[in-house]
Amino acid sequence: MSVKHTDPILQALKEIQAKQDVTIEKQDQLEQHIKQIHDDCQKTARTHGAVAGAVSGGLVATGIALIKAKFGW
Repeated sequence: MSVKHTDPILQALKEIQAKQDVTIEKQDQLEQHIKQIHDDCQKTARTHGAVAGAVSGGLVATGIALIKAKFGW
């Protein structure tokens, strides 16, 4: 008859390792989420920059057209 004896230190180490595994998994998920947010921000910035450039270009073109019309060019 054998009695299975679990060493409390080994049991504690297993629990610590399990908690570390969970922590590492959560960190990996958070890293992926941050990367997605970064990518989304870059896409939004590019879109807003393009729109701002188009609007300001249109305003400049309109201003030049008005100046030409005023001076009869």
